[in-house]
Amino acid sequence: MSKLLTNYTYEINRKNKECLDAIKILNKNILIKKKFRDCDNILKIFYQEIIAYITNLILIKNSSFKNIDKIKFPYLNSNYILNPKKLKFKEFKKKKFIFDSLRSLIYENKIFVARNFHLKKELLTDFTNLKKIQLIEDVKIKIPEQEYQIKILENIIKKILFSLDFKNENFTSNFISYVNKFLLKKHNKNFHPKNSTLIVASNLNIKNRILSAKFLQDKTNKVISFNHSNYPFLIYKEPIRDVEYSFCTDYISYGNYNHKIKIDSKKFLLPKFHFVTCKDFENIKIDSKILDINLNQFSKYLYTPNMLNGNIRYGPYRDIDDNIYYNFQIELMNFFKNAHIKTHPKGKKKFFHKQNSVKELNFDKIYKKYDVYIFDYFSTPFSKAISTNKPIIYFDIGLRKLESSVLEILKKRVYYFKINLDRSYKDQFNNVLIKLSSEKEKKVNLFTKRFCINIKNKSIKKLFKKIL
Repeated sequence: MSKLLTNYTYEINRKNKECLDAIKILNKNILIKKKFRDCDNILKIFYQEIIAYITNLILIKNSSFKNIDKIKFPYLNSNYILNPKKLKFKEFKKKKFIFDSLRSLIYENKIFVARNFHLKKELLTDFTNLKKIQLIEDVKIKIPEQEYQIKILENIIKKILFSLDFKNENFTSNFISYVNKFLLKKHNKNFHPKNSTLIVASNLNIKNRILSAKFLQDKTNKVISFNHSNYPFLIYKEPIRDVEYSFCTDYISYGNYNHKIKIDSKKFLLPKFHFVTCKDFENIKIDSKILDINLNQFSKYLYTPNMLNGNIRYGPYRDIDDNIYYNFQIELMNFFKNAHIKTHPKGKKKFFHKQNSVKELNFDKIYKKYDVYIFDYFSTPFSKAISTNKPIIYFDIGLRKLESSVLEILKKRVYYFKINLDRSYKDQFNNVLIKLSSEKEKKVNLFTKRFCINIKNKSIKKLFKKIL
């Protein structure tokens, strides 16, 4: 019998609701000063960090387990909740740019590429004039009426935290100190790109967002932002989704935009959307006929869960306590004894380190060796597995919230089972096997061609040339 926390499903739903209520307060105030454009609005620039900080407080405070990880602001720990001491934030380390330093503060007619952009090698070697390109990272930003906007931010943070019964002043002042490290002071030098283009990865990353906002402050500039996964981020029905395609003039994603998913245009100014075939799927054959699942003991299973997050948590819907998640993983591995587990490369390693079943290699290097895939979290490997003709078992334990239309498409491809975290996992897994043994429905892949492949724009390189 699993050692489960009584009413944990209820607790997850309660925490999700508390996170959503806090976010609603922020959303009501985000347009408090309409004269500020997105790139000049402190609430919009730090929207995700505000949400991460507030919901992290909610999740850790309400957890039945003590979190002792180091603080990686805006992600906290249990000691901080109990005693929020004043924090000091280090300044960015000065880093040199690859091609030339910022000796001249005004740049014109250049193409800037964020250092973390995953396709920069192709840009540099394939079709971009090297004399015009420059790698860039870690800039600070100056916003209009800066002190006034900081005061607005401070009041809103305080208002939200007060509603959550976080009344110590340090809860607010620490967040303001964190924000200040990204802002330019009056005496700092500022660089002003004009008639230039910034190519950046996902603006979910705060450093990318600061970069993008910096460029957008001059209307002659263009910002091209790139989807961070191998499927469109809009499949998630979560508040943080809107940040993904914010702060850019052009946003490149994958698949065909013929699906009816409404994109919120109230929070952020929407860019021009472009859809292309994801590079992961350019040269592979997509088989729409899925193999039937075979439950014999010689079938090889690969279980690919999400990472164990420690204190890097925010809500709603994104994760659950490591202790609960680890317990589920152990129960699953004990039941599916012919399964291997593929741990997340960025997750905590200590739990499964000594087990022979752990597969540390990249998913792309090992997934073809297995007959059946098991997932409990929608991710890049999940999307890759969908494109094969192998059967997939999907245990929905409440991680990530997908658009209902996307979930229906997913259910046609996978063997879907909703798991109750308050009931015996072993009993539920036994019921899964009983259902699978009598399963007669033929599975079909409608996901890949809709969300990963674009017939008109097959090449990312050609699309870049058009936009540039």
